[in-house]
Amino acid sequence: MSIRRQLVVGVALVHLVLMTVFVLTLVHRQKTFLLDRAERRVLFQAELLATTSVHPLLSSDLAGLGEILAVLVRDAGDVPDAMVTDPRGRVVAHRQLGEAGDRLDDATIRATVAGAPRARLVARGQHTIHAAAPVMARGRHVGWAWITGNVSAERAQLDDVTRTGLVYTGVAVLIGTAFAMGLARAILHPLSLLLGGTEQVSQRRWEQPIPVTSTNEVGTVTHERAQFEAVLSGIGEGICVTDTVGRVLMWNRAAEQITRVPAPVMVGAVIPGPLCLVDGDGAVKDFARTVMKRAIDSGEAVSTAATKLMRLDGSVLSIGMTSAPIRDHAGAVQACVSVFRDVTRERDIDRMKTEFVSAVSHELRTPLTSIRAYAETLQDLVGDEATVQEFLKVIEEEAVRLTRLINDVLNLSRIESGRVRFKEESIALAPLVARAIQTAEPKAAMSNVRLATDVVPDLPPFRGDADGIQQVLTNLVDNGVKYNRPGGRVEVRAWLNGGVRVEVRDTGIGMSPDAVRRLGERFFRVDSSETRRAGGTGLGISLVKEILQAHGAVLEVESAEGRGSAFRFVLPVGGGA
Repeated sequence: MSIRRQLVVGVALVHLVLMTVFVLTLVHRQKTFLLDRAERRVLFQAELLATTSVHPLLSSDLAGLGEILAVLVRDAGDVPDAMVTDPRGRVVAHRQLGEAGDRLDDATIRATVAGAPRARLVARGQHTIHAAAPVMARGRHVGWAWITGNVSAERAQLDDVTRTGLVYTGVAVLIGTAFAMGLARAILHPLSLLLGGTEQVSQRRWEQPIPVTSTNEVGTVTHERAQFEAVLSGIGEGICVTDTVGRVLMWNRAAEQITRVPAPVMVGAVIPGPLCLVDGDGAVKDFARTVMKRAIDSGEAVSTAATKLMRLDGSVLSIGMTSAPIRDHAGAVQACVSVFRDVTRERDIDRMKTEFVSAVSHELRTPLTSIRAYAETLQDLVGDEATVQEFLKVIEEEAVRLTRLINDVLNLSRIESGRVRFKEESIALAPLVARAIQTAEPKAAMSNVRLATDVVPDLPPFRGDADGIQQVLTNLVDNGVKYNRPGGRVEVRAWLNGGVRVEVRDTGIGMSPDAVRRLGERFFRVDSSETRRAGGTGLGISLVKEILQAHGAVLEVESAEGRGSAFRFVLPVGGGA
């Protein structure tokens, strides 16, 4: 039976029971009151008959007694029978109105006259009450006055009360049923919304929130449920609940986004379902080899640092997962909840850290080895001044290279940690471009690379750090010369278009799409013989990106192998650094 029906039937039954008890109590009290009133009336009539019958009875005036009885029966209206007897119960005068009422039997009369002479009720019938009162003359008992009173009117009133009570009971039950139905709707409507929302969660339909329509306990439960769903759908980690055989029972929104598999596809499937889990040695995992199964078997939480997951589109990512068993009230494992997240970026950062340490070690070892070798050689050279000067020049160049490397690393670290505070000042771009070109001219002349500028006159100034933007322009122009070919060209352009737009374009060796994607990683350099000959630390573009980011700008790169590269960024006019 539904909750709605149980509530309606329950309230209706409560109303029925309460009204029945009320009506029965009312009828009983009304019956007691009416019968008690009727009994007092009949006793009074018997005593009145006894008083008026004294003289006719003493004088044996039977005609007078008959007239008194006739008047009593006629005028009272509710006395169908009356008589007067001597002290032994022998009838002296009798008057009966038709056939109404119940006649007293002889046994009752004999029992009454055998008792003490006092007024009393002698019998009760369905519709009559019989009373007797002694006829006393100067303290002497001379007879009995008998009255039969009709209580049909009281019975009719009692029936009316009973019928009215039954009507009220029916009306109360109807009102209670209507009230119960309204109450059931008020209570069960939010519950039905809550149930519908729960079904949506079970079906992974997150787009329809559960409406909170009340502030009572149901509303509180609904609100808490809505909060739970909001947390469940908004959490960044994927959540998967499976039973003991690996069948997916729950798959939240983050799980859909990480794996790119919608919940309707995963729910009901056995792990890994449409996905492909790969362990460290490249073997494909089934459910028996997952951390979920280990958590179910061990009864404890189990974690894995990284598992390879292959999506349906063929892309591979690393996920970190923690699984814990779900127990019932008896402590038996019934299911498993797993929380997982994409750790591909963390793994890439770890790889980049490893490559960074390796690159720094290599970049430091090369100049240090040269410095040490030439210094040891100098110790053995005596009198060969030209050779000594040549070696000292090499030592100086390597020391400068080493210093530049260390400065670049320190600058990157300071910028990323927020220890570098860029100034906020009004900057004219043209002088910075001219200074970058001037700095690169000696190297450009040696490499037979032409430098050119095309800066729109009267560009509005922007707010930023002059030294920072100068380093950006110098690095980009220097790279354009360094990775160019003899007869090549490097041009710096600047114009106004949604801000001060700057472009450094060269006709150099260019880069592949993969190299463009990785450009800006520390110590990354395009792997080619030409870039190796050009040298460099691989930190210049990283510094450029960090400085531009501090100025609210983004470096855009356009390049193709053998066709040169173009680097663009926009400095907001009037913006802050």
